[in-house]
Amino acid sequence: MGKVDAMSKELYKSNSVFADTINLLFFEGAEVCDETDIVPLDTTEGYTIFAEQSTHNGKKKLEFPNQKYRDSLKMLCGRNGVVEAHIIVGSELQSYIDYAMPVRSMTYDALNYSGQISEKVRYNTENKLYRNDSEFLSKVTADDKFTPVLTMVVYFGSRPWDGPLRLHEMLDLTGIPDELMAYIPDYKVPLLQPSDVTQDQLKKLKSPLKHILGMIKYSTDWQEMYRYMKDNEEELKRMDNLSAGLVNEICNIAIPDEELKKEEVNMCKAIMEMRQEAVSEGKIEGRLEGRLEGRLEGKIEGKVFAYLELGKSREWIMEHLGIDSDEYNKIYENL
Repeated sequence: MGKVDAMSKELYKSNSVFADTINLLFFEGAEVCDETDIVPLDTTEGYTIFAEQSTHNGKKKLEFPNQKYRDSLKMLCGRNGVVEAHIIVGSELQSYIDYAMPVRSMTYDALNYSGQISEKVRYNTENKLYRNDSEFLSKVTADDKFTPVLTMVVYFGSRPWDGPLRLHEMLDLTGIPDELMAYIPDYKVPLLQPSDVTQDQLKKLKSPLKHILGMIKYSTDWQEMYRYMKDNEEELKRMDNLSAGLVNEICNIAIPDEELKKEEVNMCKAIMEMRQEAVSEGKIEGRLEGRLEGRLEGKIEGKVFAYLELGKSREWIMEHLGIDSDEYNKIYENL
């Protein structure tokens, strides 16, 4: 999955993809967050522990940094969209199910808060802003405020996520009374996965994320994939090579490398060729042919659809069924 990880990180450098993810996860796909509201940040999360060491020359200041690296980190500034706030938003891009995701996400967020505090401590100390002993000892003033942080998880697998999405789901809470339970912190993980996205939500997306999620969502159901390709044919014929490469790796389409080097890739053609090859090599299970048998014995419309499902070309269907292009086009438009 190394290729998927590298390509998904490249994809999420795009502010439009990031904005679509926020809108999809938190606002049902409505355009609340605009790409111009987003500012990229350093993906390094960390904090520094400050200490002093006694030496024969006096006291020496020591710093102990602790760092981790996010997949993507940006600031939502709320300048042009609807949300008028400053929020630090991270995204963890998953090609597999991480069963420790709540703790992992919580760690990233805690490191960010610790980093913010470290910066504030440095600023307060340099500017001598402490007004009493408590502020001096804590190095943070009573008026200091910090920027909220949240982490989104984007899962690109076709298998539904079955890992925990709350810290409490990872804990053995057996026998703990309600009075104590109320004080055991929980941590929720917002998850975006293709199987959860609806058709209406997909239609609202503006970025390449739209068809990446759509094609992964329907990759395990040929009939639904075919309908999706038909509904989005013009856009899928010109998919950018990064998105096409990501779908290719996740869905095991086996698009030739020379095709993926082009700026735009015809994903409809690639999917149909993969389907046709699978049929010719006997990789399509017998139960699919059995399901189509009734259609092949029925009306001409059903036969056209059945042969398309089997990956047959337009020309092959016309010749095999003895229909001209006008009749084929009329049937195709009404499928």
